[in-house]
Amino acid sequence: MRAHRIYGDKSDNPSDRPRTLIFSLLRYPDRQTVLQAARKFPLIVDGKEISFFTDYSKHTAQSQKNFFQLIKRAYDNGVHAFLLYPDRLKLIHKSKAHLSICSPVVATKFLDLLCLECPSLVTSMDSNN
Repeated sequence: MRAHRIYGDKSDNPSDRPRTLIFSLLRYPDRQTVLQAARKFPLIVDGKEISFFTDYSKHTAQSQKNFFQLIKRAYDNGVHAFLLYPDRLKLIHKSKAHLSICSPVVATKFLDLLCLECPSLVTSMDSNN
């Protein structure tokens, strides 16, 4: 394992956020174990929770960013939406999983159709606009 600190303004104020630490694990299963354990049992040091995030390439992060507004809209309309790596959107409505979608444009059209099929979604969508 390799670890590096990200240098920032070092202040003596205890309320400041701790420094960012980047570390790389040799094996993917080790990475998954660390992330799953952090989700189940949050790590707290000096009364502050330590967060763990995966680091994606700039291209992947930008691709995922294109879906964020769509995910918010889906949640607002009662549809469970989440991203699959690297940039696929999965929608679940009424415990029924729908296909994973690669394009934000296609996902928007699919969500529009899903809202038309379910009147309660259309009503809640009209009240949001």
